[in-house]
Amino acid sequence: MDEISLEKIKSNFKQVKNILSNSTRVHIDRVEYRTFDEGMCDAVYFICKKSQGLNSLEAFIILVIHKLHFYEEWDILETTTTDLKNIFDIWLLPILEKANFKKLTELEVQEQTQWIVYSIQKLIKKNQNAKNLKYSDRWGIYHNGVEVTPVESFTLPISSDIKLALGLTADWNEIEIFYETSDDYVFFSWFTGA
Repeated sequence: MDEISLEKIKSNFKQVKNILSNSTRVHIDRVEYRTFDEGMCDAVYFICKKSQGLNSLEAFIILVIHKLHFYEEWDILETTTTDLKNIFDIWLLPILEKANFKKLTELEVQEQTQWIVYSIQKLIKKNQNAKNLKYSDRWGIYHNGVEVTPVESFTLPISSDIKLALGLTADWNEIEIFYETSDDYVFFSWFTGA
């Protein structure tokens, strides 16, 4: 994994701007584990295949920008090159300034992500046949916006061997991790509504 740090990103704005301007050309898979439960909420995997030829810094910036557009509900295709400096200064930089960039082991990544995904899957299964479920479209597993059924047979489209990982946020109510497998770059994001 190339060095990924706040200092490297801040000191290479020209490179970051170039990465941002090319972010719409990169295919990103998004897997959402959705609930309307205030405690568990949603967990989202943003996945970029290595076969697209990106290095880890490029993949990191692109996955963060896709995550930003997803949560802010912006259409990434409407982002123009004139927006890039503002996106970097007003949105991206403050997010990265709060990040820890702490190296994690494969076991730490599994420990921090699997209990969340398992708990959400359990809630989804429990409520999938409930009558009069409030906001039923907020419950389920969605791959690129399409609901996956049955939930039990879904497998994440990610290689299981984690090579390198960075913990960006690790609070009781928010976890964000960027990691690399043999085939993928992954950005995992989860936070509670509590």
